[in-house]
Amino acid sequence: MYYKTNDSHIYVKSDSLGDGLEEGDFKAYVSTWTRTPDCYGDVVAKGAFSQTLRKWDMSGSCIPVLYGHNETDPDYNIGYVKSAIEDDHGLLVTGHLDIDTNAKAAQVYRLLKGHRLSQMSFGYTIERKAQAQSTKGMANELQAVNLLEVSIVPHGANKDTSIEAVKSANLTNEYIKAVDAAIEAAGNGDDTMRQDELKQVKADMSTIMHKAEGRAFTPEEIDQLNTLKTKAESIQSDIKRGEEAREALKAMLTVDSQPEWQSAKNGKGYLDLAKLTKSIPETMRKDINERHVKGIDMASITGAMFTPTPIVNSIPIHDQGGEMPIGIVNYIPAGVVHTDEYDYLMETTQEDAGTAAVVEKGETKPTFKLGLKKVRNQLKVIAVVSDPVDKYTWQSSQGVVDYVGERLTREIMRTFENEIINGDGTAGHLLGLNHVEGIKSQAFSSDAVTTAINAAAQIEQYGITCAMFVLPAVDWVEIATTKDTLGHYINDPIVDVQNKQLWGVPVVADAYLESGTGYAIGTNTVQIMTDGNLETATNTSEGFRTNTVISRVEGRFSFDVLKPHGIVKFATKAAAKSTPTK
Repeated sequence: MYYKTNDSHIYVKSDSLGDGLEEGDFKAYVSTWTRTPDCYGDVVAKGAFSQTLRKWDMSGSCIPVLYGHNETDPDYNIGYVKSAIEDDHGLLVTGHLDIDTNAKAAQVYRLLKGHRLSQMSFGYTIERKAQAQSTKGMANELQAVNLLEVSIVPHGANKDTSIEAVKSANLTNEYIKAVDAAIEAAGNGDDTMRQDELKQVKADMSTIMHKAEGRAFTPEEIDQLNTLKTKAESIQSDIKRGEEAREALKAMLTVDSQPEWQSAKNGKGYLDLAKLTKSIPETMRKDINERHVKGIDMASITGAMFTPTPIVNSIPIHDQGGEMPIGIVNYIPAGVVHTDEYDYLMETTQEDAGTAAVVEKGETKPTFKLGLKKVRNQLKVIAVVSDPVDKYTWQSSQGVVDYVGERLTREIMRTFENEIINGDGTAGHLLGLNHVEGIKSQAFSSDAVTTAINAAAQIEQYGITCAMFVLPAVDWVEIATTKDTLGHYINDPIVDVQNKQLWGVPVVADAYLESGTGYAIGTNTVQIMTDGNLETATNTSEGFRTNTVISRVEGRFSFDVLKPHGIVKFATKAAAKSTPTK
């Protein structure tokens, strides 16, 4: 009897590749078809287990699972093989450990779940062997073996056949299905921008799969594929949340019963933000108008072929899609600079900052540490171009030109809004709220409304007034539609839906903020800077042969946090409870 060990990873229910496993089950390759000889100079031929597996099936018996090949002690007979198949990579077994009746099996299973055991071995006799070519020259090839048992072992002999990230047979389909489902969701929502992102995800997946054709995926490839799959699922979730938020917003505004908020174009009704803003209280409209960018010279826009639109701090474009609700951009003070780089002062939170005090004559005055530091920032270009438009369609009416300009401008603003929230400060990104150091945090406290006021209190302890709450659109809808025990909506004065206020503070429902997270932002803690130009231009040279026109819109923007301690990131929902491991 011989033993051969495979340095494989044993997957259990809690692992990423443990889908479909029950408690006590495990999955692993006990042998692989790699042509690298093990420490005994052996390689195993594909199909070497076919005859012995048929014999086990015909016998009606189960292949035993042992610990450490110990056949003499019944306690070490810890389980049995539920299934064993030869696939393109090796002999894949799914086994079950007797965790309810065997203390040794239960202990081994705990070690597997803790990844403290990770290797499989099997006992066998040789039925047929021959000399064959391997990656290191001629080797002894096992062409047919009689499988006697499989064992979980602490140490292995073959260190060259690691399969810690081997892909299950249907994993490729699982990845592709995830991306296809997300692409379909983007198509249903007419979200071409996210569709393009997803198509690129699928192309990246295909590249990895093509590279690994005919072999198992490497651990790095599995990580890359899982990252891409997660990205696709995240985009699909964003699309779904956005659709739900828009529908909820329309329902909340009772559009159908307020025809003065609608416009008609080509027989289709859609939200008209210009009319909708008439319902915003005068005080809030005045506040928005006072925050408009000053000094923008729209006449200096080069190549303009449509009516210029405001850049920041004003009511954004709204077209049939109704896809650009008022966001955080509209509430942040903005300024204009005429150079690429500029400096600003940031006040940092100081440990033991000190305070003023009554000072006796002749004594040293106390110091209060402001922690001021000069920060250099740079305007970054946010740009987008259209796909080619037929020249004669382009010239058919000013409406086509305006429409293209509005669509591209909205994409600029969507991107800027997203960067203010999620930008990580790396090349090609602004530094957004989710990545700024020094921002305070507030844990969830009973409900979102209570948590928000606790967050505002943190700001006010520094003498800073809370200027706004920034909430995910779906979370604001949930707050706005909460009812009391009598079934009545909770409204004035705490949750003021009509004026979109919480505790008397304006609420910004932001589409790019992840559900479960909100921000309380103090007065004069953040600012937007721009060069004051939104440049639009067209290009016909690339489409000379095909009579097509490409339009471009771009602007330069930056986002600064002046007082991180005047911003509090708070949880709008209780953290999900994790299920304890058995």
